Amino acid sequence: DTFGDSRCGTNSTTSAANGSEFGKALLHFAKLSDKTVSDGGWGWAWRSIWNGQIYDNEGIWLSTRIIAGNLSKLIICLIFPIFGYIFLNGDLYQTYVQQLDKSEQWRMIVPATIGIILGFFAATTLALTLLPSTIRTILQFRYGCIGSLNDKVFLDYRLAVEQQSLIFGSIFWGALYTSILVAFFFGGVLLFLMHPITSAAALALLASLLGISITALIKIGILLCFRSYFYAAFYRKKPAHANFVGIMLEVT
Repeated sequence: DTFGDSRCGTNSTTSAANGSEFGKALLHFAKLSDKTVSDGGWGWAWRSIWNGQIYDNEGIWLSTRIIAGNLSKLIICLIFPIFGYIFLNGDLYQTYVQQLDKSEQWRMIVPATIGIILGFFAATTLALTLLPSTIRTILQFRYGCIGSLNDKVFLDYRLAVEQQSLIFGSIFWGALYTSILVAFFFGGVLLFLMHPITSAAALALLASLLGISITALIKIGILLCFRSYFYAAFYRKKPAHANFVGIMLEVT
């Protein structure tokens, strides 16, 4: 009996203690109910990965395939400037550069160098955004920004499940091709502007594009001013003036 009484007393004491702690938790939650914590974003994702909060607090586990894919992007970041240096010092490129006058050689060196630098930055950007983008997608699924079980589109996610085996290859080759295309695109544009043979045509084209852009900006600025004076949403505050502007736009 004594043991039974003491056990009952312990249970009642424990229940009272648990109830008291539960009440404190509710009061504490009520006090903090208006406070919010910002999450998501590039910096937040990398900080959470570094200190382990992405798993401990958010319960997000990154698969080995995603981590290996991000590692392959980092390898591209290291290899890209090496191949760029080899290309700039290669026999083919140096032979073509040496054919130009010394005063004109910079027209070939600058575009190639800037193209390689921008390709490196493209590879670095892709490497630094893969994991934050993955975490963002997971959070969107969790909070309902992307439909799940109740969404009709969710059924399409079950199709072609074997395509997940292509993720790693897409991550690596996509980053490599993107970096190379960025390098060739910007390097080619600068080469077109700076090369002695094409520089005259490039400047004429650039002058035409600049004139069209300035004209378009002036037109947009004038229309913005007219909209604030002549219109209120869908209604014309000054019909005559608004009609005149409309006729001018139709004519021009």
